[in-house]
Amino acid sequence: LLQRFGQTENGPLSGPTRTVAYLQNLPPDQIDLVIEFGEWPIRANHELGMEIFLTDTENAETLPRPRVLGFLEKIDTTLAIHYLEHAINEWNDMTPDIHQRLLILYLGQLTSNKGEWKDKFLTMLKESEQYSPAKMLDRLDREGMFSTAHTGQYSSLSDPNFYEARAILFSKMGQHRQALEIYVFKLEDHEKAEE
Repeated sequence: LLQRFGQTENGPLSGPTRTVAYLQNLPPDQIDLVIEFGEWPIRANHELGMEIFLTDTENAETLPRPRVLGFLEKIDTTLAIHYLEHAINEWNDMTPDIHQRLLILYLGQLTSNKGEWKDKFLTMLKESEQYSPAKMLDRLDREGMFSTAHTGQYSSLSDPNFYEARAILFSKMGQHRQALEIYVFKLEDHEKAEE
């Protein structure tokens, strides 16, 4: 009913606000209902709809994150990224799978939008200790190409944008010689090499 009335043009209950408020109050065991009726508010108004999953309530924080993440990824990858950033930065989620997934989503965004996502990707690589550097390096595969699992797109690592990512990963894995070679010979950044 809330969805039907919410989708009417000029009724007293029009708009997604009432649906969002209702879904925010559902407990985690009602995740199926949240997902079933959460899509239209998100599509109608991203910011308002995301409040279902991002408000500072116990219900939002305890929703099963893999289910929410899968749901949001089907709608828009940037919403999934926003959700994961919130889980890590606001709820202090230290689950390795969450950190790994956020890095993979950042990497996927780099294929189309380097500038905006590069800084977030590199910062997360440097600061997080909750992901597998070896798995991320594997994604930046040795032949100088990386592929994103969900798009199958390939991008060249001869692009200097990915040198620093590889150097950070080598450093985290204790392979400092490879990291130094990238900083000194590829990036010609002696300050970062000294760090």
